[in-house]
Amino acid sequence: MPYQNHPAIVAALQQTNDWIKIEGDNVPSPSVAREMIRVTRDGLKQPELACRIAALSLLLMKEELNTDNIAWIVRDGEIGFPEIPTFNFLKSVNRTI
Repeated sequence: MPYQNHPAIVAALQQTNDWIKIEGDNVPSPSVAREMIRVTRDGLKQPELACRIAALSLLLMKEELNTDNIAWIVRDGEIGFPEIPTFNFLKSVNRTI
């Protein structure tokens, strides 16, 4: 099964998009951080937890929320991952420093 269709990635993408609809398009970073903490308390198993955290991390980095980027951050051999993300990772890292 390709990572684009992996249930953990698809669920993380959907749940994060649903959360954004509730919170609004410009979710402040502290709200994303609080949601990340809440997610860790949900008792999710791997790789579901990793995918949810990756999706929320993309919001913090202000990068495109998609299956490619979630898979690239998680980089789980069983899920699979692309060779490179759809964003410029080094540019994103330098922007946050």
